[in-house]
Amino acid sequence: MLNASPKKLKSGSWGAAVDGAAKAGDELTITTKAGKSWTCWVEAVIWTGASKWSASGTCSIVSTTKEAPASPEAKLAELEKEDYGNACEAALAEVESGQPGSWCQYLSELDAAKKAVEAAALWPNAGEYDEPAEFPAEV
Repeated sequence: MLNASPKKLKSGSWGAAVDGAAKAGDELTITTKAGKSWTCWVEAVIWTGASKWSASGTCSIVSTTKEAPASPEAKLAELEKEDYGNACEAALAEVESGQPGSWCQYLSELDAAKKAVEAAALWPNAGEYDEPAEFPAEV
């Protein structure tokens, strides 16, 4: 968990100045000068660079979200709860309009999450072994 302080962004919204290099999905503890603190997550990194005020010598300016990033398992559970047919229809309408957008991205992410969960269940040791140099010839 990284430490941060509240920061007003150029957009006018609130983000955070993080002590260290942050990346999307990192968990932050934001603490005000008055001592109030809360937990949030990095939504996007706006800037990272050297800082003479940072204890680590590096600072990141980030936008934040109060919602923790969903794991592939959570996305799969969400897929099973949601009306998948309606999401497919909405994505198809986006594609037909020539402007694929949030529904297409949503389905793509859920499809990737489903494949990752299925692969982990079928091949729990995936990546631990090298493939054979040659496959046996067919008989």
